[in-house]
Amino acid sequence: MSKRPPETNPFVQPGTEFSIHARWKTEKLTSSVPSNGEGGGTSVQYRATPIETATRVTMYTDGLLGFFVGLSSSAKDMVMYIASRLPYNQDYLELTEERYCAAMQVSRRTYFNARQQLENRIIIERVTRKGTYWINPAYLFKGNRMTMYPWAVKMDNAHPFEGTPPPNMIAVPRDISAANDYGAWD
Repeated sequence: MSKRPPETNPFVQPGTEFSIHARWKTEKLTSSVPSNGEGGGTSVQYRATPIETATRVTMYTDGLLGFFVGLSSSAKDMVMYIASRLPYNQDYLELTEERYCAAMQVSRRTYFNARQQLENRIIIERVTRKGTYWINPAYLFKGNRMTMYPWAVKMDNAHPFEGTPPPNMIAVPRDISAANDYGAWD
């Protein structure tokens, strides 16, 4: 039986520095209109979708180097351990001493030192539940941050169809939380 998620991630509270930068990507869509005796031709439509601009694999690199400079190699190893085990679209992780020490073949002291460094650097934060930690999604996240935290998205450019939409524009939801993981709309 899986555990309930913790209350609320403190790294993504309104009023914090957390934000997701995105740009509008426009596409011109054309399709053939079958000829039925009343003329045929091509139909042209436009679509705009928000795309996150941060460099992403699972680890977001904007500002991360500054955090890594002073970390010990055991703390860097812990970051990679967390990144490799972070569940999809989840911003917390069960990080138990026993599992970590066994998997990484390190001592308890190494575990505690590495964990403390990551807590000090605001990469993880302990939850009231034992062995559970919030993961700062500004640096580590597996999934689509724009759908998980739509209120934090800050568009880096103006909507391309704002004010005067081109003819035959596809209706695009204003709520970006309707976007799926590939930036397309359901």
